[in-house]
Amino acid sequence: MRRELSPPVGRLAAALSTFVVLVGALIGGTPAQAAPVAGVNAQDQSYLRGAHQANLTAIAAARIAIRKATEKDTRDLANRWLTDHTKLDNDLRPIAKKLGVDLPARPDSTQQATLNRYEQTSGSSFDGLWVTTQRQGQASYRRLIEAEVTGGQNGEAKTQARQASPVVAQHASLLDDSAPAVGAAPGQVDSGRGISSGNRPEIAATLAAVGVAFLLGSAWLWRRRSAAGPIE
Repeated sequence: MRRELSPPVGRLAAALSTFVVLVGALIGGTPAQAAPVAGVNAQDQSYLRGAHQANLTAIAAARIAIRKATEKDTRDLANRWLTDHTKLDNDLRPIAKKLGVDLPARPDSTQQATLNRYEQTSGSSFDGLWVTTQRQGQASYRRLIEAEVTGGQNGEAKTQARQASPVVAQHASLLDDSAPAVGAAPGQVDSGRGISSGNRPEIAATLAAVGVAFLLGSAWLWRRRSAAGPIE
């Protein structure tokens, strides 16, 4: 005869099942991805996806600035971005395809919010916003590159990161030079990457570990209290 779970244990099991579904949704929020080939670690995958999104964002930002910038320097930077980030992405995508790493189709939600701000801003305020946020974007890109160079496994992905490094460094320098003219604050600002396709697996793994530990601890505590019997 099948033994029924007692109500508290059943509730714990249901909670665990729900948590697993939520974590699975975070990991697999996009269609199923092909398994990467051997010799590609999580850092390689994170870099290729994150750098691709950074390129998509920079290209979109450049196109908006070409339309809306009031300063010639800002438009010149935008044209440079369009050329450089298109080339970087053209170099990156064949590597990702060869290594079996599926790339996101669009910028992440944080990056898209920045692009939306560009569309909603006009006049001289646009130039200041664009330079400030592009400094943040280039700083984030630089961290992606550094993480890949130090922690990546695949030689092609690491080589591509090294090739991107001087381009991103040059962009940062150009933005620093342009900042005073458009009223942008000095120094690069670390805006972070948010939850994107590049770092979802790491975040999901952490959430899963914490959630499972909590649920197992709750089950153990309930069993202990049940064994002790009711308190008089």
